[in-house]
Amino acid sequence: MWLSNGVKPAWIRYEFAQAYKLDTMRVWNANQIIEPMLGFGAKSVTVEYSLDGQTWKTLDGVPEFAQATGLPTYTANTTVDFHGVQAKFVKLTINANWGGVVPQTGLSEVRFFYVPVQAFAPQPADKATGVSVNTTLQWRPGREAESHQVYLGTDRNAMVLVATTAEHSYAPVSLGVATTYYWRIDEVGGGGPYTGEVWSFTTEPYVLVDDFESYNDLENKGTRIYETWTDGWTNGSGSTVGYLDPPFAEQTIVHGGRQSMPLKYDNAAAPNYSETGRTFDPPQDWTQHGITTLVVYFRGQLTNTPAPVYLKINGTKVPFGNNAATALPVWKQWEIPLAATGASLKSVKSLSIGVEGSGTGTLFVDDIRLYAVAPQAVSPADPGTTGLVALYTMDGNTQDTSGKGYHGTVRGDAGYEAGYAGQAMVFNGTNAYVELPIGTLISSLTDTTVATHVNFRGGNSSWQRIFDFGSGSGASPYMFLCPRQGTSGNMRFAIRSATVNEQIVNSPRVLPLGWHHVAVAIDSQAKTITLYVDGERIASGATTVLPRDLGKTTQNWLGKSQYPADGYFVGSLDDFRIYNRALSVAEVRHLAGDR
Repeated sequence: MWLSNGVKPAWIRYEFAQAYKLDTMRVWNANQIIEPMLGFGAKSVTVEYSLDGQTWKTLDGVPEFAQATGLPTYTANTTVDFHGVQAKFVKLTINANWGGVVPQTGLSEVRFFYVPVQAFAPQPADKATGVSVNTTLQWRPGREAESHQVYLGTDRNAMVLVATTAEHSYAPVSLGVATTYYWRIDEVGGGGPYTGEVWSFTTEPYVLVDDFESYNDLENKGTRIYETWTDGWTNGSGSTVGYLDPPFAEQTIVHGGRQSMPLKYDNAAAPNYSETGRTFDPPQDWTQHGITTLVVYFRGQLTNTPAPVYLKINGTKVPFGNNAATALPVWKQWEIPLAATGASLKSVKSLSIGVEGSGTGTLFVDDIRLYAVAPQAVSPADPGTTGLVALYTMDGNTQDTSGKGYHGTVRGDAGYEAGYAGQAMVFNGTNAYVELPIGTLISSLTDTTVATHVNFRGGNSSWQRIFDFGSGSGASPYMFLCPRQGTSGNMRFAIRSATVNEQIVNSPRVLPLGWHHVAVAIDSQAKTITLYVDGERIASGATTVLPRDLGKTTQNWLGKSQYPADGYFVGSLDDFRIYNRALSVAEVRHLAGDR
């Protein structure tokens, strides 16, 4: 409740966010238990209104404000009709109160009701992001609108009238990708025009060609991946799209989302190329929306034969520059400036991807997109030996070749095999592990990166460990990396101290079988943990625990957990490294094999 200070005349002014077409004002007068005796409530009131707060008009027909009852059950008992005047400001001047004795006067509550003559409820919602470049603008019309003036532009202060329509929707001709637009609807009719609010939205960063998420394994639905992306069974080349058994799409080795396209190539026989392609019906226009660049993400494998990769747009061939990319176990961002291809872009009917020359292997393709400006690709950078405090190449032994002398000791029936580079240590999942004398090292680490090549072979063991550094079991300090949680869960890194519970980062999926590079980087300044697989940042989280907070750990193992009930690791490790700094994405990509 508002009560004046006794200086007459008493007044109160209301300012709205914008001008409204006012309908009525409902008044709850000053209401106290002593109101019937002293009469603080307003009685004779002058009501004025204004659009700018400078020029005022007096409202006619204002009734006497009724006195409040002084009871808790009191409700509004005065209604003032504004007759639809336009106002942003309203001023009430109280000329007399109900008591006539005390100089103070006041009100309990005032509510203004207006006619909704302005457009509202915009779609896309105000400040929406990721809006399709093919969106249609929609809104709820003002109550008295006869037509709608649509203003649109990339400058809030320089929008232009793009349409006047009787419908409460408008489809822009061609929006640009990755652009923020401002728009406004001015309603015409009912005494208008009524200027609307300014809304904004930001368009999607790219136009999607295919992200391989829509394909499934259903029969006779036309939704299997090889039913859109045809292969050698149709075009006579050496390609096979999808796996022979469901799931037909790849669901662990992905760049984004949950699926990618596996493209097997076998060029041992004529025609010495493997190609897959899809058609677009209707054809796509790649000249709109400011598009300049096609981006394709693909990934090879170590076991692949190096071979040239190419794509075709409407049959026009574009080669990828690095012929060794098919054998690189990292996702490559392939940027194709469309203007330089010479292809017909106004009506794109087909897109093909292929591998030519001799050799065999499997390529993974994901996230085919059109950009105005392609995202900056990460160029690999050799981390060198700066900050390298332990290095186990596993070339027939577990010696620390960093020069720091933290030589490991093999326990159980471990062996060696051909690894990612040179040899790798084989862990049998039963009793094999490596013990590292790094307790003092762990207690000194703040910024930290632990990285290694892993050949995970699955097995039935639960909560396997790639590494586990700790001081016992239960609530004792530890840090570990699991290729999977339990027997089927996603990959996990966790760290805890004696006083702070687990800080956890979970991967979106289990570590895929076969050779992959994994890394965990801990940044003490940002207080973050970042988890990498094959040079890609796949997960991150906050941490208040650093390796040094574990103290001098006593159980520092590769391939074994500090918890006796948990299983031993099944697979191989190669090039196991520890740095006393948080490596960059570029440095991790280099370790992962990006060259």
